[in-house]
Amino acid sequence: MAQASDDKVFQFEEAIMAKAARQQQEILDEVKKIKHQELEAEENKLLGELYTKIQQQMKDMKTQNTKKISQETTALRKQMYLQREQYLKEIFANARMKLIEFSKSAEYETYLVNKVSKLAEAYPFPKNQLRINTKDLPLKNALEKACPGADIVTDDENILIGGVILFNAVHSVEEDCSLDAALRQQKDWFYKNSGFHF
Repeated sequence: MAQASDDKVFQFEEAIMAKAARQQQEILDEVKKIKHQELEAEENKLLGELYTKIQQQMKDMKTQNTKKISQETTALRKQMYLQREQYLKEIFANARMKLIEFSKSAEYETYLVNKVSKLAEAYPFPKNQLRINTKDLPLKNALEKACPGADIVTDDENILIGGVILFNAVHSVEEDCSLDAALRQQKDWFYKNSGFHF
């Protein structure tokens, strides 16, 4: 009986050890599962933080790129504006030189006399005043014939290149047909209509 009792104790001991081994395995499995869940949760948290950080960096880079592009665009526009102004300066300096050359040519006298004749027809008033540049005084007799009764005076302040300004205080008329005015008008027209904008 001692053998049977030893067998029972042995079986009981084995049963307890088997149960303890199963419980130990269950506990280890549960710990492993919890550890896996916690690691997964931490990994997800880190991935979320990393995603947020990457998104912020991309946003910052986009903002920096936008600022850089904006600054480069502004600098380019400024450079193009300065280049345009230089071109226009050259174009109108050249046009001014052509007008000065014209005002010294033989055709200029015919042009000026015709211009004064048209002004006399458009404004046939007594006491008209024709303003000209001092250099055009040699044409005084021809201009007086084209606009009889007009008083011819010099106006070197407003007429630098040539041409004529008809003025009549009584009728509030001032018609600027100077080459200087034509150049200014051409400049204004060019700015408005050339499409040369930046």
